[in-house]
Parts: sequence; structure tokens; C-alpha cells
Amino acid sequence: MPQFKVTIRRTVAFDVTIAGQDQSDALRKLTTRTLAYDDRDHERTEILNIRQLSDHGVCDLSDGT
Repeated sequence: MPQFKVTIRRTVAFDVTIAGQDQSDALRKLTTRTLAYDDRDHERTEILNIRQLSDHGVCDLSDGT
């Protein structure tokens, strides 16, 4: 199953890695989880970036600038 690196912001920005059948599946999993947290603590989660990681485990470590 492909792995996706997702950058999200909840007060601070950080990266999470999520497995999914495709990008939509990974976003669906992340959204389901973050909505539960948002409802509990009345914070807001923003998805800043999503990128599929390569099959051999090497990812782009650049910050996109």
C-alpha cells in the first residue's frame, strides 16, 4: 500500500505518514481522525501538502521552496 507524507498544521506544522490505497484514501483517513480532534479541543487542522513517498523509502526532504 502506498505511503503518503502529509504536512498538517495544528498550532504548529508537522508531517505525518499515512498508508492508503491512493491519495484520496489517505486524505479520508487523515480527515476522519483530525475532525475528531478538532471537535474535542475546538482547534483547526489545515492540510498544507500531500506527497506520495517513493516505493524504495527515499523521500524528498526539501521544504518546497
